[in-house]
Amino acid sequence: MIPIDEALSDPKLLGAALGSLDSWQTWLTVLRAAFGIELNRQDRRAFASIAGNRKPPQQKVQELWCVAGRGSGKSRIAAAVSVYVACFLDHKSKLSPGETGFVLTLSPSLDQSRIIFNYCYAFLDSSPILRQQVIDANSTEIRLKNNIVISTHTNSFRTIRGRTLLTAVFDESAFWRSDESASPDTEVYRAILPSLSKNALEAQLRLPHLLLRWLAVASKLTRFTHTSRFTHTLCFPKIPSGLGVASSGGIIA
Repeated sequence: MIPIDEALSDPKLLGAALGSLDSWQTWLTVLRAAFGIELNRQDRRAFASIAGNRKPPQQKVQELWCVAGRGSGKSRIAAAVSVYVACFLDHKSKLSPGETGFVLTLSPSLDQSRIIFNYCYAFLDSSPILRQQVIDANSTEIRLKNNIVISTHTNSFRTIRGRTLLTAVFDESAFWRSDESASPDTEVYRAILPSLSKNALEAQLRLPHLLLRWLAVASKLTRFTHTSRFTHTLCFPKIPSGLGVASSGGIIA
């Protein structure tokens, strides 16, 4: 298996669409830590600055919470992670013969979900290797040869049930609707867990997915974190010097 940082660095793979890594070094540190890749000294310093001086996880996390400011590149990273999980990880043991696995991204609006879709498609189409894995695509889904579908939708719990989820990406969940709406944010979260937990039971109660939630406001965290799952939250109020993330606002990554 190719590690995610190497896939993002390779101009023939995800790096073809990501381009220069100069402004992505903090995100690469975050992803290395989230996927259980050993951090070097520079990575550890960067990680400490965004994780409140906590130690990096010793294994791939089940849930990664990132609070990121506007212009931090979170949508492109969300798409990159979706494509990486769909194309580079082995899901054969998690799917029955004929079963389709979904890498699902949920956004607050249709326009925002289309942004994620376009980024996902660009990561695939820009790579001479990855574009060969695409069977077909419509306005919301990309079907791959390995029986995996990259799916981008608005956040409704009604569209989640019945699918076998390999990974879920929550885009801009700070702006998801509250309990007073027809599709509350907490109901979406609750609807996703059983589909992910099916795979957990097959892997001796160790969830093999990476559940990412991109949030814009830190206070939203309290709505979802009342679980015993292995969760890691990364946050910093301003951009520390030398971390290479270009943004006009505060980022929690």
